[in-house]
Amino acid sequence: MKTKKPAPKKGKTRSAPTPRTKQAKEQYDSFISEYRIDRNGTRAAIKAGYAQKAAAQQAYDLLRIPYIADEIARLDRLDQERLGLTRERVLAELSKLVFFNPQSLVDPITGKRKELHELEPDVAAALTGHEIDQVGPLTKIKYKYAAKTEAIDKAMKHLGLLGKEVSLFAEFEAAFLDAMTDLPDETRNAVFDAIRKKLVRE
Repeated sequence: MKTKKPAPKKGKTRSAPTPRTKQAKEQYDSFISEYRIDRNGTRAAIKAGYAQKAAAQQAYDLLRIPYIADEIARLDRLDQERLGLTRERVLAELSKLVFFNPQSLVDPITGKRKELHELEPDVAAALTGHEIDQVGPLTKIKYKYAAKTEAIDKAMKHLGLLGKEVSLFAEFEAAFLDAMTDLPDETRNAVFDAIRKKLVRE
C-alpha cells in the first residue's frame, strides 16, 4: 500500500535558510551592508573580502542566494517605513522638480529675487542649495536647483514613455547574464573582470 504524504501545513511560510557557519554569515552580512550603499555588487563583494579578480561573478552569485536577497529586501522595507519613502511621496517630490519654474524665484512686482522664507513650499523643495554673499550693506542670494532634464527623464520612465528602451535593456541584461553561466569559468571571469575595470574605481 502507498502511504499518503502529509499535506503541507497552511498559514506558515518557509523562510530562507541561514548560512551554515558564523564566518559565512558575517561575510554575507558584510556584502549586504556594502551593497545597500550604492547597489554596486562588484564593489560590495570586494569590500566583503571576496577575491577582486572574480568579484563581479561572485556578486552575481551572492545576489541569488535566498538569505541575501531576502535580507536586502527586508532591510529596504524597514528603511522605507522609517523614512516614509512611499511611492506617492517620492513621485510628489519628483513632480516639484519637473514643474519647477525659475520665474517663481522672482517677485513679479518688484522684480527682485525672493528671500528663502518668501518662497512657496513647492518652489523651495525644488532647490538643492543656496549661497548668501554679503557685499557691504547689500545681500546677494544665489539659488541652486536640480537639472530639470534629469527629473523629466525619470518621470517619463515612470510613465512608460521610455518603457520600450528600458524593457529592451532589461531583456538584454537578463540574456547576457544567462549566457555568462554557460561559458567556461575562465572565459566568464575574464569578461566580468573587463567589466569590473570599467565600472570599479581602482
